[in-house]
Amino acid sequence: MKLSRLAEIILTFTLLFVIAQPEKRAMSPDGKWIAYTIATPDLAKDRYFDDIWLVPADGGVTKPLTTHPENDYSPRWSPDGKRIAFISERKGKPNLFMISLDGGEAKQVTFSKTGLYSPIWSKDGLHIICGSRVLPARKNTIENWTKNELPECNARSIDRLLFRQWDTWLGDKKNHIFLVDLNDGSMKHLKPGDFDTPPVSLSSSHDFDISPDGETLVYRKGYNHRPYEIYSQPTNGEKPTQLTWANREFDETFDLPQVETFRFPGANGDTVHGFLLRPPHFDPEKKYPVILTIHGGPQNMWGDRFMLSWFTMQLITSPGYVGVFINPRGSTGYSSTFREEVSRDYGGKCFEDLVKGLDFVIAKYGFIDKDRQAVIGGSFGGYSVNWLMGHTNRFKCAVSHAGLYNLTSFFGATEELWFPAWDMGTTPWDEPELYDKWSPHRFAKNFRTPTLVTQGELDFRVPVGESLQLFTALQRQGIPSRLVIFPDEGHEILGLQNNVRWWKEMHRWLAKYLN
Repeated sequence: MKLSRLAEIILTFTLLFVIAQPEKRAMSPDGKWIAYTIATPDLAKDRYFDDIWLVPADGGVTKPLTTHPENDYSPRWSPDGKRIAFISERKGKPNLFMISLDGGEAKQVTFSKTGLYSPIWSKDGLHIICGSRVLPARKNTIENWTKNELPECNARSIDRLLFRQWDTWLGDKKNHIFLVDLNDGSMKHLKPGDFDTPPVSLSSSHDFDISPDGETLVYRKGYNHRPYEIYSQPTNGEKPTQLTWANREFDETFDLPQVETFRFPGANGDTVHGFLLRPPHFDPEKKYPVILTIHGGPQNMWGDRFMLSWFTMQLITSPGYVGVFINPRGSTGYSSTFREEVSRDYGGKCFEDLVKGLDFVIAKYGFIDKDRQAVIGGSFGGYSVNWLMGHTNRFKCAVSHAGLYNLTSFFGATEELWFPAWDMGTTPWDEPELYDKWSPHRFAKNFRTPTLVTQGELDFRVPVGESLQLFTALQRQGIPSRLVIFPDEGHEILGLQNNVRWWKEMHRWLAKYLN
């Protein structure tokens, strides 16, 4: 590989870790100010630093409200607009702090030994409600009733499902609500008991806030070629105003390629939508390898947005590849019918949409080299990679990250039973033939594609055993393969330095078979 090309790839990896992330917005009661958090990456320290900033709601100069070396986040305005409560890790466990808009240092309000989250002011400004994950009454230790007798034993005792989530053991702790008295910082336990209040959130987010008079919307927006910033927009539909410029230097320095959209007839002749991204310094006279990149979910979608996790589109194409990003059956954003057509049909119409979409772009764009195709995907995208490998040998190589391999073993080990319960509508013991029909492991004898398998060992959504089974099947059949396990990562590879290693592994694998 030429030095200039290598330098370009290293620069592209670095791009992810100069990009600040404005998020967690809150509008003041009078609608004049917006408090928000900026997460700033530090690759050398392998972490993000969160601080709270202010910006006028009608645009203007942004200014930091907190600049502590530990994380400050979740800003909440007092009802009179004179103070901002927030969560800070500056004393270790996340606790409630308060800062005045008139100046001065932030003051610690609570001294909880368990981390606090999601502060909400009372209307009279005298109290704040916070959540915390605590042991219910009459439980004095976590999942280990013999601890006093066997202090060296760290066994976990589980009596019910949903005992771990994403990358964390939930155990006996429960979400409970506390009422904080702002006069003395005391905390009153509002809902003690062996239950979650509020319930454990499996997936939720919102990227907007609205002014008290209902006339202005504040939200976060970004594009594939431009990182996220905060915007305001009148609710009558007038033009939005960009409020933050956290990545001004990035925008002025880099001219990244923009995605193109295409549509094609997929399974049953139905219209399916996708994106294509050309490589940097694109030359229409050249022929480029093509990489089909498959999103997870399956209830998810590719969009024109800057992704800092999973498969960042710009990093897919940066070595000189064309990226193809198709939203097949199961994707959100098109219709409930389109979304639900993946249920009980994992490798059916979804598979057909992906294959037909790739054939479509190869036929349409003359700069794509049909003899150099690769496929990558994570989670359900990893499942799709595994399924494709059992049904076609068209790809020079593949990357399967945290992909479902054996649907029966996945059902028994995942922490999120919603997916098999909804997508399959039944259990492996009630309808084993359905699980067998769509399970990639049943087609392992057809595998021929050199495959890079990656996974976080703390992944409870798609447990690591799925990737181990896939790698074993590849190795036993003498298929070129490589397994990369991150012992301190979950479903996504989120650690900054781990993420760099992950991308370097993928780029090296792709270059070996495509260049």
